[in-house]
Amino acid sequence: SSSDATPPLSPRSAAAAPRLPLSPAQPPPPSSTSPEERAHLARRLEAALEQVRRESVRQGAALDELRRRARADELLVARRRATEGVERRKEQMQAQIERVLPLSRALAAAHRQVQAGVWKCMPQYIRWICEMVYGKK
Repeated sequence: SSSDATPPLSPRSAAAAPRLPLSPAQPPPPSSTSPEERAHLARRLEAALEQVRRESVRQGAALDELRRRARADELLVARRRATEGVERRKEQMQAQIERVLPLSRALAAAHRQVQAGVWKCMPQYIRWICEMVYGKK
């Protein structure tokens, strides 16, 4: 009945919008459609539902691919940072070796002199080692 229908906003919109048989707001009474029309509408609904299912599967696959790429990018960044950290530690170790190497050489030379029994030169070697480590004063 027309009293159950929602009144249109304006007379112009009522004339412009045709009444569809399956509007979501007001489905037609079951007795007004033939079995053939119902079967046709059911096939259209099934086809639309299948299309929505396929689109959902496609979007799910696309989302999975985006997640996989994001994870790969995260791993790449983590690997790059780890490599940079290793390089930085290698540089620090090399600098430390370069600082310690002269002292080690001086100590080895002093040890050889001590082993050779040259005790009288020990103060000179200690001074030389200190100059190598701390610089000349």
